[in-house]
Amino acid sequence: MLARFVSATSWSVFGSVLANGISLVTTILVARLLGKESFGHYIALQTTVVTAAAFSWFGVGYTATRYSAELQRRDPARLGRILGLSQLIVGVVGVAATLSVIVASGWIARSAFHAPEIAPALAIAAAAILFSSLDGLQKNILIGLSEMRAFAWSSIAGVALSAPLMVGLSYFHGLWGASFAIAAGALANCLVSWIWARSRLKKIGVRATLRGATQENHTLLNFALPSLLSGVMPAAGQWTVQ
Repeated sequence: MLARFVSATSWSVFGSVLANGISLVTTILVARLLGKESFGHYIALQTTVVTAAAFSWFGVGYTATRYSAELQRRDPARLGRILGLSQLIVGVVGVAATLSVIVASGWIARSAFHAPEIAPALAIAAAAILFSSLDGLQKNILIGLSEMRAFAWSSIAGVALSAPLMVGLSYFHGLWGASFAIAAGALANCLVSWIWARSRLKKIGVRATLRGATQENHTLLNFALPSLLSGVMPAAGQWTVQ
């Protein structure tokens, strides 16, 4: 038990330090490439995406973590139903949040950031909301399965793939390129975490399914809603400050 705890903690720290280190270097490079004003707009785009994604996956992600840990051996069939319903909810809410930000991009840019010129860039970056939501869910599944090694490598690989996109597109196309890179980077992270989560679930014989999933509605409602509220409030506060 102690050995597993130490191993999980080590992988978690390793993945976090390396992924955050790559992100930090990337952010510094983007700041130098974009300049003060455009970098401020870039941060506004990124914060908006993160906040909107929080509404899509926070509560459901924590639910997936809990029941992945609890049911992976005891009741794989029920876990498959919970994960299938979780993916459906995050996908639907993620699409709705993405479309909402795209439609409201002009108002957000004008009223929240007093920069109407960034509305098109915000609409492009909004595609990242869906991908970030799914990525968050999949990483929470890995945590629940105690697959911290897979979690660490998926985080590192996702950031490593998105970093060159962010720097290159910012260099050649400025804020427009950076907004596209936000969306493309989120897609890269989502694909990597999906591959890892799918392989680990297959390994233990769990398949996410919607067959019979409606009987788990109460599970997500009772656990996900309080988690959603506790996670969204800090994210909303951060967006307001930005």
